[in-house]
Amino acid sequence: MHEPSTNHPTILPAGVTQGAFLTFRLIDKYYGIDAHLVREIVRLPEITPMEEAPPFVAGILNLRGHMVPVIDLHLRMGRLSVPYKVGDSVVVLEVQNHLLGIIISEVMEVRTFEKEEMEQTPNLGESEIKYNTHIIHGIAQADDQMIMLLATQLLFNFSDSVTEARNELEGGEGGDEPSHRLAQRRSFHPDCSLEEREILRNRARMLRIVQNERDHLHAASSSEKKLALAVVSLYGELLGVDLAIVMGFAPLRHVTPIPCCPDFVVGDMNLRGEILTLVDLGRVLNMTTSQQEPTGKVLVVGWEGIKIGVPIHEVVDVIHLFADEIAAPPARTGFLDPEHLRGVAPYGQEMLGIVDLKRILSHENLIVNETV
Repeated sequence: MHEPSTNHPTILPAGVTQGAFLTFRLIDKYYGIDAHLVREIVRLPEITPMEEAPPFVAGILNLRGHMVPVIDLHLRMGRLSVPYKVGDSVVVLEVQNHLLGIIISEVMEVRTFEKEEMEQTPNLGESEIKYNTHIIHGIAQADDQMIMLLATQLLFNFSDSVTEARNELEGGEGGDEPSHRLAQRRSFHPDCSLEEREILRNRARMLRIVQNERDHLHAASSSEKKLALAVVSLYGELLGVDLAIVMGFAPLRHVTPIPCCPDFVVGDMNLRGEILTLVDLGRVLNMTTSQQEPTGKVLVVGWEGIKIGVPIHEVVDVIHLFADEIAAPPARTGFLDPEHLRGVAPYGQEMLGIVDLKRILSHENLIVNETV
């Protein structure tokens, strides 16, 4: 039987002074995970339970032909599971070509922590070994939130010792386990409504679409890379933004208006000691802004010394597209001019507009020359 190490993994490798973490909320607690290991983020689909999997595995997800185990962090850390919600998401991680999904409540932001901002968790002795709680290997303080930093490699540990600990916490193996816990294992999210069930199933259908012919075509040209996109929602439309210029996401708060600026300049925001100018992309693009203005998150983008924040309604997904999956923009998409787009691509039953954000925000019309 494999015994987990009693030593905490180092939070950062030797010589590295800072690290980027995807931070997320799980009910009322906040966690961080190495952002470089995040392959994509998808909205919670229907997940297929597996009878012989460890108790903390909610089931498997067919992600375009790849069978991805999805874990419930509550069970993984020795707590009782909490009912899932349609608004939940799955963060898909990749370590050495192995995939793993974790169910979360909400993506918060991508944040860089300096080494001195992080501390290792205290040693919990025998209880730590027994329940493998050392998957939390560090703690960082972010504003008024305490962020628990997860040891990603240890999340992939499905050893017997971890399974035994979970069985004990859930009431014992086999016939000793409460009937309602067994029922939860055999049915994913059994308490959801028929409408919610259909939403989850539709998401699962879209995620398991395999484009075999396209994959075979590109296999012969391994040098061709996919375009990584952050999919965001803005005024009811889905926009794709090149992930190469995305520096992260942050909560939208404490905005200070700037006098004598065009209406598309929302104001300034203090982002961890740095002043970030916010630009309302909806106004720049003359989008229909009948919906309430964004109040939740800011998409932080940067290139060539430029750093700008774009308020958005929601972070929807992270996807990867081959060049031939992107079509030329039509004469008019209904909400954007072709000059603003790099192209369009189907996303579920909707059309995704891939915005040329560098070109849009570098346009001479957006340069503010006014003075107070």
